[in-house]
Amino acid sequence: MQDRKERRAAWAKWAPRFRELAYSFYLRKEGPSAPPPEMSGWQDEFEKRFGDGKFAERLEILNDTVEWCEDSTDADPGIVCAILEAAKAEAGMVALAGQQIDYYRALRKQAAKIRRHLEEGASSALRFRSVDEKPLRDELNGACQTILRLLPDDPLLNAPAGPPDRRSHRGQSERPYLARARAALAEAGVSENDYRTDLLIAAALLPVTPRQRVS
Repeated sequence: MQDRKERRAAWAKWAPRFRELAYSFYLRKEGPSAPPPEMSGWQDEFEKRFGDGKFAERLEILNDTVEWCEDSTDADPGIVCAILEAAKAEAGMVALAGQQIDYYRALRKQAAKIRRHLEEGASSALRFRSVDEKPLRDELNGACQTILRLLPDDPLLNAPAGPPDRRSHRGQSERPYLARARAALAEAGVSENDYRTDLLIAAALLPVTPRQRVS
């Protein structure tokens, strides 16, 4: 095993990458380009605007866990960081898939609402009569009949394209990457389960919870 000074130096080289893992917002590579280089501190600003408000707590957990790794393990910080980055990338894709499901569910709900309003409005208009029992003028009457004729077959208002309406069933794991990350961290030399959990918390893969363990 390396001596503590060597381990500390090794972990220090990876400190910036570990710090980036503590951000809770997600930026997809295929999304908009990153802010310009002159916009210093953009990640902190994004975290402040879009994060969960637990960034400082995750950094504290990260620092404590790294200190333990330096003292108690010979784990390679590059391997540990790569494991967490891979898990976070998968977490981002899972989150994106869930957001798409929510978006299309809302889209379908709105389409059904529009369809119902159009149908009810057109039907009511065709039944409407003035005081002297005159119906709508022919143009409006024809437009309402056209609406009622087209509504059943309109693809957007009847079945907007997109993923299924539901997320995974209760009891079905939506986060298999957590188990894989735990196993990989153990294999990499992070021997204590509590510290594997802390690394997952520090990487925003698990919620920040009160820490009962005495260091």
